Amino acid sequence: MWVGVIGSGANLSVGVYGSPVLSTTRKYGNLKLEDDGPDPRYTFDGGGLFSLVPLVEPIRPMPLPGWTDYQYPNNIFGETPHTALANQLTALSLAADAGELVSFATVVGTIYSCIGDINKEGTGRAYSSSLSEARAIAAIAADAGRTIRYDGVVLTQGECDWYNLLYETQLLQLWFDYNADMRRITGQDGGVALIETQQSAIDPYPNGEGSMLELWQAGVDYPGQIVCAGPKYQYAYAPDAYHLLSSGYIRLGEKYAEVMAAIEAGQGWTPLQPATVTHVGNIVTVSFQDSFPPLSWDDNQPAGHQTANTAWAMGRGFEVTDLGTSQELTISSAEISGDDVVLTLGFDPDAGVIPDGGIEVGYAMTGDMLGVLEAGQPAGRHGALRDSDPFVGIDAETLTVEVTQGSATISGLFNYRAVWDRVAPGELPRETVVLAIDSTSSYITLSNPWPGATGSTELTFWHEQRNYCVDFQMSVP
Repeated sequence: MWVGVIGSGANLSVGVYGSPVLSTTRKYGNLKLEDDGPDPRYTFDGGGLFSLVPLVEPIRPMPLPGWTDYQYPNNIFGETPHTALANQLTALSLAADAGELVSFATVVGTIYSCIGDINKEGTGRAYSSSLSEARAIAAIAADAGRTIRYDGVVLTQGECDWYNLLYETQLLQLWFDYNADMRRITGQDGGVALIETQQSAIDPYPNGEGSMLELWQAGVDYPGQIVCAGPKYQYAYAPDAYHLLSSGYIRLGEKYAEVMAAIEAGQGWTPLQPATVTHVGNIVTVSFQDSFPPLSWDDNQPAGHQTANTAWAMGRGFEVTDLGTSQELTISSAEISGDDVVLTLGFDPDAGVIPDGGIEVGYAMTGDMLGVLEAGQPAGRHGALRDSDPFVGIDAETLTVEVTQGSATISGLFNYRAVWDRVAPGELPRETVVLAIDSTSSYITLSNPWPGATGSTELTFWHEQRNYCVDFQMSVP
């Protein structure tokens, strides 16, 4: 059985800023479709010469002769999340003694796309090309005596729909269409899951509406069909504060794989998300669904709300507003208590306790530069709450590095590393992470200085894969 994953979406699904590509060597037996026929290739007009070839990046060369736009198949800009996703799925299958899972990636995203551009009714080629690839792969598999099934559609998208009040409805329709069409093409019994991460580059509309919250709500309303893998504010972004770098796309692909593997194992996936919000007096309690306890704070992430919205400066990402007046209510402290976060609000003694109109509790909803592309920036939307997921991705590696006692700067070859990568403690304090990487990838800055002797040593690095709390907003009477 070969397992297929469709990768759709917008810029982040096709590797914009993902250069140079890193996943250039075949790691497992995973596959992608190739057309060696005459130009223009991948037209699906009967003239193609299709085969399955090793899955490496780039998914396809670009530019492809004969194509004048940036839609499929001329849509790949750099490293995408999809090779890392496939390789991580295989690694997890082997670790579970379930054999070597062979998967194939179909990558059809289109830059600057809203969901209405890439769905079944859209005028673009994303949806139709995913069905065409599925038919071609099914035919190749049949000739080889194999069967195929599609387990997931990974949708890396949402910025274009930042104020789309119908996003949840459109997500459900997209899932319904892919689920029906993939079953029809492959004859599989099980359906597909639509998996997405929340966009973190553009603030939601002032009342909180738009794709960021609609996606999270869709996962709550349609569990197992639409799955919110989590947010992306905790990722390292490119200088434009909108796209990821190559290593970031690998980190994202690994997370998608963890989510898909949990779904395939029948465990399902629930992101770190609130279950209930209550208040008594000036104490607000947010209770969480936590699959990987205990909860903890990430003290390395920017604090947030230090230059604007300063009433929330002590909230570690939490935001509390008076529903009646839209006044920002001061958060004096945020403390973890088991599966709860307890917020203590500070009020003017003459203002009463909880406003009559109730309050709204949000998390990582508001940047200090409203409406500006700000992902990964100190003024962007941030949250410090995370779980203790033990998952370590296939990117983990032990490197020989040069260290200097008392210095946080170390030298080596760090092509595969990313800001916020974790570093095995050794002589370093726990929770040491990578804070910066120079442009040559020869030097990195750690969050703590090296305490040992000057010289060569070995350090192990891996992408941060603990789950950070989703962006959310909930009203409390």
